[in-house]
Parts: sequence; C-alpha cells; structure tokens
Amino acid sequence: MILIPLGMGLLLFSKISIVSNLISATIQLLIKGCFFILTKIEQLPFSIQEISIHPIELYFLIAILVSFYLIIQNFNPRYLKATLSFTLFLLIASLLLNINQTNSRQLIVYNTPKNLTVQLIYGKKNFIISKDKIETNENILNLIKTTNCKLKLESPSFFTTNDTLTTEFLLLKNGTLIFEGKIISFNYKNTNLPSMLSPHLIINPNQFSDLEKNISTNTQIITNKRFIPKNNSLLNRIHQTSKQGAFMEKW
Repeated sequence: MILIPLGMGLLLFSKISIVSNLISATIQLLIKGCFFILTKIEQLPFSIQEISIHPIELYFLIAILVSFYLIIQNFNPRYLKATLSFTLFLLIASLLLNINQTNSRQLIVYNTPKNLTVQLIYGKKNFIISKDKIETNENILNLIKTTNCKLKLESPSFFTTNDTLTTEFLLLKNGTLIFEGKIISFNYKNTNLPSMLSPHLIINPNQFSDLEKNISTNTQIITNKRFIPKNNSLLNRIHQTSKQGAFMEKW
C-alpha cells in the first residue's frame, strides 16, 4: 500500500530533483526488498501449492459457494439440495476429466530457439526429449512445469535424441521415435528409416532440399529455423515454432 502514495508523491514532486530522486530510490529499495522476500518464501518447502482447476470444475465450485452462502443467509432446503447437487456434479466432472486425461495421448513441440524440446504425454506419464541436455536454468523447464501442473501430470523423464529408450508404448533409437503408432524423426536423413516407412512428423530436418521426394504427403515438418525460402514446395506443411508458436497434437 505504501507504494501508491510514494508513486503519487513522485508525480507531484517530479520537478524537484532532490525530492524525486529520494522517492525514486525509496521505491526501488522497497520493490527489491519485496522481490527478495517473495523469492525466499518461494524457496521454502511446500510454500507454493500447485493447484490446477479446469473451467468446468471452477463453475461448479462457484455454484457450491454461492448456494452455501444462500444457506447461511437464509436456510432453505432448496439451497441445501442445490449445494449437494453441485457437489455431486463437481465430483462427476473431476472423475470424467481424470478418465479423459488417462486415455489421452499428446505431443507438444515447444518454441525454443536453440534446444528444440518435445514433450510426449501418455495419460499421466510424460517424457521430455530434447536435442541437448536441458540445463537447470533454461526457461523451458518453466513451460514444462506449467503444462504438467495444468494437466496434473507426473514428474517427467528427460532424454536426448541420442539416447536409446524402449517402453511398452515408446521407442527411441538413432534419432527416430515411435510413439503410440506415430513415427517421429529428429534431424531427418534419408537413411534414418526404411524406404517403405515415412514419419508422421519430422522435427528440425538437416535440410529441406529434396525432402518432398522421400516423405509422404501426410508428413508434417516442425522447425525452429527462422528463415525458410519462400519458393520451398513444402512451405504449407512446415510449422515454424518461431512464428506460429508451439506445435500441439492430441489424439
């Protein structure tokens, strides 16, 4: 609250350099102090609870609170029935959303300028695959954390495109990924796959020349390259994360 009067004082005394400089220094000191305190609080264990509420759940929660308020103001059996009904609807909605997430498959290619990163989601499980190992200070970790919180996912497993991974629903080897029936190729080369197989997605191909001759017409290309020749015949099948944002596909 003290920042508001200080800001007004800065406007009033802006022509008096000594006073305005003093107020400005005080504001900067207060902001830095608040930021320091909030940073320390955030670092405390369990200081911030990550809670994600779907809009449908939020509507029912608001309805429950409103009906409960009406009960307090003026007890009426209809308000009590409404509260119980909305609570039941909330539980059913949460259950259906949880079942839908458990049965969903999703792929996200994040908009990262250097280390292109892919997140594969299988129900509550998720895998992060990047060209290079993700460092702890990279901003992509915040994006992944936001996605996991929103979708209520488990902690991710991290891999690079050079790793070899085999699970019941995922296969990664030599830069080629097979995930739930979809073939995804990183740094695509003609020799990556047998001639009878064509990837569903090609992520950051080494070059675009002659690519059309070797892939299916249904293949989509994802790249973080900023400049692509306008005369490229594959232009309408290329998704540029730098211009179009993250690529997402759900099935």
